[in-house]
Amino acid sequence: FRRALDIAPEDSLSHHNFGNLLAELGRFSEAEASYHKAIALNPDEALHFLGLGGLFADQENYEAALDQFNRALKLSPDDSRIHHDLADLLMTLER
Repeated sequence: FRRALDIAPEDSLSHHNFGNLLAELGRFSEAEASYHKAIALNPDEALHFLGLGGLFADQENYEAALDQFNRALKLSPDDSRIHHDLADLLMTLER
């Protein structure tokens, strides 16, 4: 991923995917920074907010996750992945 980022540093999806990898490795602060970079590059991509929300949910930062999922939903109201992750979170929060 670093090579991809070196080649195309303005590619938001590469930053998003790198965030996914960092999250899998437990490098949460770096993953968060990578998702934020993806969002800065393409703030109209719901996937980036969904990824950041998932990261927050995994860390039990539920209110931050809820905020990110709602942002994703506004951008892509028909995306079933967003509805699924949001429903899981709301069940966790018993809302």
